[in-house]
Amino acid sequence: MRKRKITVLTRKEDARQGPNFEGGDFIPGPKLRAKFGISAVTLWRWRHENGFPAAKVINGRLYFPVTAVSAWIARQGDAA
Repeated sequence: MRKRKITVLTRKEDARQGPNFEGGDFIPGPKLRAKFGISAVTLWRWRHENGFPAAKVINGRLYFPVTAVSAWIARQGDAA
């Protein structure tokens, strides 16, 4: 049985930031949509296209790897 490292959040700001999985930076779906100025439907379409980075689902919320999403966006610009 593996021991899990437990991180205690000390401030409310830390709790709103969302999880940081194993040193990687993840962004919650609503913040991703706000960053790119897209709707929930557009994010749904992107998620169902081939090659869009898979999200981690925790308590029904989606968290996306920031670097993988940025790379995917860059590839879309190259394809156009």
